Amino acid sequence: MLETVAEIHGWLDGAMLAVVACSVAGAVYFQRRHAAVADELSRSRFLFENLAEGVYRALPDGRHIRTNTAMARLQGYASSQAVMHASPRPSVECYVDPTRGAQFRELLFRDGTVTDFVSQAYRHRTGERIWISESARLIRHRRTGAPLCYEGTVRDVTETMQRLNLEERFTKLTSHLPGGLFQFKRGHDGSFDVAYISDGFVSMTGLSFERGYPSPHRFFEIVVEKDRPRFLESFHRARKGARPWEHEFRIEHGETFRWLRVLATPEPVGDGIMWHGYVTDISLRKAQEMEIRRLAYRDPLTDLANRRALIYDTRKALQACRRDGNCGALVYVDLDNFKGLNDRHGHEAGDRYLKQVAERLTAVVGDAGSVARIGGDEFVALLPAEAEDRTRALTDTLSLAERMAAEMARPFQIGSIAHQASASVGVAMFDGTDTSVDALLKEADQAMYDIKAAGGNGVGVIDARRLQALGTQMRDHAAERDSRLRA
Repeated sequence: MLETVAEIHGWLDGAMLAVVACSVAGAVYFQRRHAAVADELSRSRFLFENLAEGVYRALPDGRHIRTNTAMARLQGYASSQAVMHASPRPSVECYVDPTRGAQFRELLFRDGTVTDFVSQAYRHRTGERIWISESARLIRHRRTGAPLCYEGTVRDVTETMQRLNLEERFTKLTSHLPGGLFQFKRGHDGSFDVAYISDGFVSMTGLSFERGYPSPHRFFEIVVEKDRPRFLESFHRARKGARPWEHEFRIEHGETFRWLRVLATPEPVGDGIMWHGYVTDISLRKAQEMEIRRLAYRDPLTDLANRRALIYDTRKALQACRRDGNCGALVYVDLDNFKGLNDRHGHEAGDRYLKQVAERLTAVVGDAGSVARIGGDEFVALLPAEAEDRTRALTDTLSLAERMAAEMARPFQIGSIAHQASASVGVAMFDGTDTSVDALLKEADQAMYDIKAAGGNGVGVIDARRLQALGTQMRDHAAERDSRLRA
């Protein structure tokens, strides 16, 4: 019996020891657990207070029950206590547009979350306008589902919005410019890289940017082939001289072409030159210039070259003769009996006759030269230097002059008027030794006048060399006569 009692006491002592040991172990565990939880809470508080984003917790009516330091600073205060003391609902009162707060709460209570809700807001303390991006989640009662509170974050996105606004303004500005802005870099190794091209290029050049900016080589391909050498030459000249690039050229645009003007400024960068430039459509200006030139250098009735254009072209032909040693000619055509047509049928009939004359003379001359109208019924054909042999050049010119005279002698039908006419044609040859265009015109005019004095309807020629020799002989005779008179 005593042994049994002793065993029971031994068992009880062991059990008590076990209970004590477990209690001690549990106390140690819970103490460690409590320390870990306290440490975790401390870390969470530290993280909460030191987040770069503003963080808050608010009741369903918008009253803040907790904010961090970043949130306070966003509202213009130094601490969360200061902002809580200043206003219990700073995020609700901050919107520049009051309806934005209602929109935010409507989305939050409908969807349970709101992400990146961007609005313009006031800093609560200073009234400064800023842009914020707000995200939040709604916390509900687990059993009833009733809203308990919501937690959110707020970021200052003023700099981002300002940049986006500037980009939007820049895009709108460049899209409405009458030209296109561009940036491209030419590397020291000769490579090209397009950094930027504005939308104005789309309508102006027809190039598509859907798959990224086109290469400069693609742009070069739409330059009219005839203009490409001068286009490249102008760029390389500007590049080598490190000076602004300015050039006018044509590009193909559908079945027509457009005139463009490029103006770009170079900027040295690490591995090359960055070109900042602007291209504008100058087609209208070019058309106006060409029209002004046409009016200045074309005869308004026949659209042939006028006297000014003839003098300019003849001067260039003389220079070519001096350079190459070739021969050319002027063919002077004066219509016979033109005044009679005007007197009998009026100036309208005379004008229609002159237009037909211009068409016939142009057809006869063809690619061999050009035709100008220099007076009422006076036309001159310029036959540029082609032949080196003067005799051959004279023969070819006389043959062409005969065909011109024959065309003028062929009947003209001017409406209901049948007009039979003719022309006196004078030829003057030149080889570059001639003194001036005026002298050549006088020689051709003299040759024509000789034919007209003889009755018209023919071709006469004055060779410049023969006239020069004749002039020298006449001057010698005059000097000899004067010498005899003085004696």
